[in-house]
Amino acid sequence: MAKRASEQSQAVDFSRKPGKYLLMATLATVGVTIIMPWTPLGTLFGFRPLPLSFILVLGAIVVFYFSAVENVKGVFYSRVKF
Repeated sequence: MAKRASEQSQAVDFSRKPGKYLLMATLATVGVTIIMPWTPLGTLFGFRPLPLSFILVLGAIVVFYFSAVENVKGVFYSRVKF
């Protein structure tokens, strides 16, 4: 029979950082996604390069989002104890 979340004996550790292989895979995916429109394969699929200004704004939004998430997570876990 499955245990409910309140009955589980192990707590999840949210303070750990992601593994290096996960980080490398994420960065490789982002790199391939940005470079793909300039490759012959991108041309075959009909991809068009995004303007640099769009990529920079999108990058700034992502950085702001992740910093906000980490700050809110820190406040939450400082107040809530498991």
